[in-house]
Amino acid sequence: KGSIFDVLDIDVTSSTLAAGTVDSWDFEILEDEQMHMYVIAPSPVDLVVSVMNGNQAIINRQNNAPAGSPEIINNPSLPGEGTYQVLVSAEGGAATEYGITAFTDPEFPAVIVGILTSGSRRNAVQLPVDWAHVWFFMATAGDELTVRIDPAGNEDPAADLYGPEAEALDYIDSGEEGQEEVSTTTLETTGLHALRIIEIYSEPMTYDVEITLQ
Repeated sequence: KGSIFDVLDIDVTSSTLAAGTVDSWDFEILEDEQMHMYVIAPSPVDLVVSVMNGNQAIINRQNNAPAGSPEIINNPSLPGEGTYQVLVSAEGGAATEYGITAFTDPEFPAVIVGILTSGSRRNAVQLPVDWAHVWFFMATAGDELTVRIDPAGNEDPAADLYGPEAEALDYIDSGEEGQEEVSTTTLETTGLHALRIIEIYSEPMTYDVEITLQ
């Protein structure tokens, strides 16, 4: 698949895993950097994520999260600088679309929180200072998507909406501080979409989020 950082668009991208295959992403680590990567697929697909060094040896393998939750590579013990391969596969060899975030500076993380489904509101989600939250959801071409992001206090949320090829579809930031952000977009592509949420002034924020597809 090449370098993960060549395809990341503001922290987030997505890809397609063919049935019975293993995807391999290059992840370069320089001095004093850390490896962090989140990978998620819609349920019922259960992902397996491994880290392999240049000698083709697996140095970290995990299948910790249940289907529909992110597998997280969080600063594994690595022998040093270099380019490692992150392998992504699915239990049973299932084909799937999956989402990715990756970063090397833990002070400014972009983390995958989970999968959103239409009409299912996620409440009291806590966003720390300087973090970005990424939610993925499946949608069909022609769907009218409504996004609602409601801060608990006087924070100012904003969000980027991405399509299945990680193409930027919308930037959501029309409300004032403390107001709910609401945006409606007609989607043109079928597949795994992403919503990246931040707080404009890098304040900690507690928020509710909901999508509706019609």
